[in-house]
Amino acid sequence: MHTLRLSLLALGVAILLAPTASRAQDPGYEGIPPGFDYPADKATLEQYRQAGNLPALRKHSWMLFAGMTQEKPDGTPNWETWYRADEVFRPPGPTPQGPRRIIMRFETPNQFRHPGAGPQAPGESLMSFVLFNWEGYNHIRTNELFLRSKLDAINASFPASATWDTRKIPDFPERAMTIKPFWWPAAGDAKTPLPVWDDEPTRPIQEGNPYTTWKRVVAVDGTMQNVPAGTFTDIRFNGRLFSHAHVVGLDRFYAVKIDDAMLQGILSNPDSGILVTIQRVLGRDLRAGDYLLYLGMHVTSKEIDDWTWQTFWWHDEPNDGPYAADRPDAVKGVWRNYLMVNADDQVTPKEPNGAPHISFNPWLEAGFPNGPVSNCMSCHHRASYPGTISFLPVTRGLPDPANDPAFAAGRLQTDFMWSIRDRAQ
Repeated sequence: MHTLRLSLLALGVAILLAPTASRAQDPGYEGIPPGFDYPADKATLEQYRQAGNLPALRKHSWMLFAGMTQEKPDGTPNWETWYRADEVFRPPGPTPQGPRRIIMRFETPNQFRHPGAGPQAPGESLMSFVLFNWEGYNHIRTNELFLRSKLDAINASFPASATWDTRKIPDFPERAMTIKPFWWPAAGDAKTPLPVWDDEPTRPIQEGNPYTTWKRVVAVDGTMQNVPAGTFTDIRFNGRLFSHAHVVGLDRFYAVKIDDAMLQGILSNPDSGILVTIQRVLGRDLRAGDYLLYLGMHVTSKEIDDWTWQTFWWHDEPNDGPYAADRPDAVKGVWRNYLMVNADDQVTPKEPNGAPHISFNPWLEAGFPNGPVSNCMSCHHRASYPGTISFLPVTRGLPDPANDPAFAAGRLQTDFMWSIRDRAQ
């Protein structure tokens, strides 16, 4: 099992492209292989969620993760061969010829750049991108859902009397998946602070808890693969001194080493928030020989009508607590250092106090007001076109179409996909 690979693999693998959008998968692309409960039987998943069978649903989510993180001989996990958003939503025209390259093109997640969406201070961002599996990519390209003109035409095809739940784009196929991985910079010659979410907010839930406010950090030693257990140090982050921080090595992460080519791509990124974040974390500019640490990802699959939703994040004690539960042996090696919460329903299984189900990623949603008590499915259910509706405030439970502008008359529902609303040309 490869836990560390050179950035050459992140920057480019030559893959020949076929001439049309609706085509066979590109050579080099790797989806989820057989044997990982994908796609699961829809009726079975529906039975699990109607019964509130969280262990069975969690095992399925873990199996998706296990399948996605199967590694090619070069150490690249399968999900890194998926299609970037700029490939999916490129302008119309012939499919580009020549080699397709697997490139990390980072951007600030929508959660950090949307007006009013939680942390807005300089440096309170993450390095991220959105990827689509082949089935998701092909559905968008074949149906021209990357074009606003097409979305407008679909919307105009409905009678004025059409209800919100019928005024929608063509449903994605059952094998469609979309993911949002996110990353953290780490010095290759020193220890780097990394906040850790222990489900212990330091501020009122209503105010949001961005990662700069979290109670604990670890120190990632970029010079070591294996740090002896019980190693601690003092380290500073965001103006705070953290005493007795747990020291961990690179072997605990899926890590990508930065070479000169990758460095040039990152430093030329027009998204200044990413560069400011790197400065805040490292106390200096990024250098060749530093690392990118995979922190986790959002994952959604169209195995049920309103998709399955699961989100993963790194933790230094990944075998403890409810977010580690039901992880099967199929999750191997370094990928066992990640926790998970899922949402296959907006209400069930209910929380101990009888409230609707909670499912959020601390890195992406904890900074929102009420983010730690939100549900990702409830947020994505509101995705609709055109782009005049905020995804805030984040909520949980069923929507209120009669009073929510996201479901107003004349709006086109985009099958839970904010990316179609936000990225169509």
